[in-house]
Amino acid sequence: MAEQDTEMTPSLLGKILKWIGRLVLLLLVLLVVAVAVLMVLDHFGIVSPEDFQKSNEKRMDVELHGEVLDDESYTVAAVDADEYFENHAKVLNEIDAKDSKKLQSGKEVRKLLSERGFSDCILTAVYSLEGDLEPENEVTEKTSDKYPMYQAYYESANGNVWLIYSINSSLMAVPILNNIQPQGGAELIVSESNTLVSYDSVKNKFYETIPNSTEINVKTVDSITADVLNSLTIETQG
Repeated sequence: MAEQDTEMTPSLLGKILKWIGRLVLLLLVLLVVAVAVLMVLDHFGIVSPEDFQKSNEKRMDVELHGEVLDDESYTVAAVDADEYFENHAKVLNEIDAKDSKKLQSGKEVRKLLSERGFSDCILTAVYSLEGDLEPENEVTEKTSDKYPMYQAYYESANGNVWLIYSINSSLMAVPILNNIQPQGGAELIVSESNTLVSYDSVKNKFYETIPNSTEINVKTVDSITADVLNSLTIETQG
């Protein structure tokens, strides 16, 4: 019996080493594929490594405004929301998410965006009403639950990529990959009102604010639609 155990040990060790070797090979293949995809996108001018960097920087910047969090690594704001808005905006109102009378169900937001020309966009709910992250929670026309914040990505006809937010029934759009130049260094946000609505998951509150014009350029439109976003260019962003 002891001899049988001794004979099995090298066989088992060989299988383990073979499995580890396959795993390492798989990881290398995935890395090569990822690099190849990025090179192809860069070659055809679709997106460059610089675009990815700018996109990540934009996400972090918007995060500090308490507006978007769709990745677990961004769940904790680097700056306290109350402190941030006190220093960077005029706060008009603060509303506890659970007490809001303007909350919309997922199917209401889905219907609204479809009517605005965004029917092909995947809509997701970012947080629960308790402020907990809702990873990959896709919203459909059957979603009856209400959430404080929704988001969808939209690529316009002119190649700009927009992040559309519905926060406490207020629609806004932020360009994340675009040829729209910031005005005086201020971040562009397209809104249906000069008052912006933000959400902070830590405090689970909405903030209605008028941001400093030197930091955020709010372009007001009558209605955020696909046609409106398609029409925005460098010349029309002011």
